[in-house]
Amino acid sequence: MRNRTQLSTAFMLALRYQDTIIPLADVCSDYLTHLSLKTAKEQAAAQTLPFPAFKAANSQKAEYFVSIEDLAMWIDAKKAEAKREWEKVNH
Repeated sequence: MRNRTQLSTAFMLALRYQDTIIPLADVCSDYLTHLSLKTAKEQAAAQTLPFPAFKAANSQKAEYFVSIEDLAMWIDAKKAEAKREWEKVNH
């Protein structure tokens, strides 16, 4: 029987990005492909992204970042939503 160890989304993201915070530009290109970086930055400033974004420095030009834990929770919520919808159709 196969060992079914389930790795957390946050752990897998940490492996991928080798950090606990990810630049918004990377999140945008990998997970928010429907948004331009400009729009993502505007939403980050207004705190209307589906997860919190923050600047590490108090500057207009500072880059926005996203916590791996927050991104993982959002991905997991989207996955659960898709599973519920799939089960409605397939059961």
